[in-house]
Amino acid sequence: MKIFILSLLFSFLSLIVISCSIAEEITFHPDGRIKYSYTIDGSNFMQMAPTSSSSAFKGMTKDSTISFSDLLEMQKDSISKLPLKEQKKIVALKPLSITMHQDEDKQEFFIRLHGMFTNSKALNEALEGLQTLNSAKNTPGENTEFMAKSTYDWNTSRLVKTSYVSNAMKTDSLAQNLTQMFTGGKYQVLYKFPKKIKHVNHPEAIISADRKSVSIEYDAQEYLISPEKTNLIIELEQ
Repeated sequence: MKIFILSLLFSFLSLIVISCSIAEEITFHPDGRIKYSYTIDGSNFMQMAPTSSSSAFKGMTKDSTISFSDLLEMQKDSISKLPLKEQKKIVALKPLSITMHQDEDKQEFFIRLHGMFTNSKALNEALEGLQTLNSAKNTPGENTEFMAKSTYDWNTSRLVKTSYVSNAMKTDSLAQNLTQMFTGGKYQVLYKFPKKIKHVNHPEAIISADRKSVSIEYDAQEYLISPEKTNLIIELEQ
């Protein structure tokens, strides 16, 4: 049975194909908590779009935030009919919210997936939950599971990020073709830590002056095709 949350998620994912950049910002707290933010910015697409295609929305400014916790409560009856294993994966989405911003005059548009998690395990389970919703749709020709998958291992003194290609990118020609829309785009990461950084195993990593944050810029298309190139190990001072 389809539930509203599935439609919401896939609307979110489908917008990635018209976006020019991806920004991931994560703050790692000393007690193990993680503040996560993943933004798809389609502002450049709005700037390139024909005036006629957006004239109906001229002057419109729109900001909205949808909480997965609220959505899950609204759809609890439908969710209860799913297999227990799938229910657990979907419940893991509770800390997440989706924020959309649109300003036609300023030609701004972005969608942000964000939330606060008790630890890296909770974050990984939520990200896996997104894939569960995606695979549940399983509609031929509408496979939007082309985002790279990532897991994070944070123990308050060391971060290990492991990324791998989605199944769709291996087998689905549509997903593979969608990556062409990211040509020239950027995938930017910013990670903030409670202690000074001792070592980063990436030659292009930029460490802040206070040595408590690191930023790296990748090619967005390459990130989607070969996400393992963004694997990362960051060690902090004791």
